[in-house]
Parts: sequence; C-alpha cells; structure tokens
Amino acid sequence: GWDAPHAFNASGGFDLPFGRGKHFLDDASDVLNQLVGGWRINVIGTFLSGSPITIPCSVGTTTGSGCNAVLTGEPLYPENQSFEHWLNPAAFANPARATAIGQADVSPLGGPPTQARGPNFRKVDLSIFKNFPVTGTQRFEFRVEIFNLTNTPNFANPGFSTGVTTPAPPGVLDFTNTSNFGKITALRLGQNDQRQIQLALKYYW
Repeated sequence: GWDAPHAFNASGGFDLPFGRGKHFLDDASDVLNQLVGGWRINVIGTFLSGSPITIPCSVGTTTGSGCNAVLTGEPLYPENQSFEHWLNPAAFANPARATAIGQADVSPLGGPPTQARGPNFRKVDLSIFKNFPVTGTQRFEFRVEIFNLTNTPNFANPGFSTGVTTPAPPGVLDFTNTSNFGKITALRLGQNDQRQIQLALKYYW
C-alpha cells in the first residue's frame, strides 16, 4: 500500500498526431502545418514515500551522547493527523536508565532510528515542445516547461527548515512537548515547491 515505503518514477513522451505525416491534418497547408504540426509532450511523474524521521530521547541517557526514543506500541500517527500534529506523542518514550555497570540489558541505549515517516511526495512535471522548420537542418524550437503541474504542496518533515521560512518552533521533535511535537512548518522544496512555468525559444543550425 501507499503507507509502506515506496518510490515510483515514470516518464514518457509522444508526438501529437497533427500535421503532415501524422494521423490528422496530413494535407495541411504550409501555414496550418506550421501551427499544428511538430508538437511533442513529455511527462515526468514522481511519487515517493515520506522521508524517515528519527525521534530522539528527551532526556540525557546512559549513552552519554543522546539516544533515540523507544516505541510504546501506540499508533505512530494520531487519528486526527494534520500538519499541526503529524506524530502521536504517546507513541514514544524515553528508555529506562541503566541500573548496573556492565548489565546485559541494553534497552537504556534507546530504540532504533527512523521510527516514523513524514508526508509523501507527489510531483508531475510537463513539457511541451514545438519545432518550426526553417530550411535544411535549421529550425526554431519553442518550449513550455511546467514544474509541479498540479501545484500539489509537498510538506517537509517536522523540524525541517529550508532556511528561507520561519524556523520550526521549539519542541517539534520533543514528544513531551505535546503542543509543538510533530508540527510541520516548511515545504519540502521550499520556495521552489509551487507550480513554476518557464518559456524558451531556441534556434538550431
């Protein structure tokens, strides 16, 4: 399912069937063929699972250099999950402290990393090309490129900052701070996340 780790990329391109030598308007005049012929579309789709998130311990532990929180068995994500509360604080806890030097129980070292994941990433890019033959091998190429065609916002992990947005509030990765824990405050691509359109005209000779 889409909740499991996944990475899917697909791309394709095709010529539009209009103009001379194509299925439609094969008998087009020179002027009409310049308008409707030679168009090509390319599409790139990217669908990725959310980036891993590591929740640290909220207190100093036996390791002396920090550790990862342990999982309590509660759901990782709250039932009313939102970008204000992406993670469930009840799912995390600090490990027990060591009770003896050299003890066989290593649980005080903390839990595994990457306990949860952030929001999924979905992006579709579209490019449209048009060739205008001039003479011989010479031609103009008109290009329209649309990045993030659907203008889908791709949110970053809690605690992530692009450097151009307001820094995340304190306690975003502290599960004992229930008001700010798991809060998402940035986009994964920052200011480049929204739909962008660029035009280009090239001359080949």
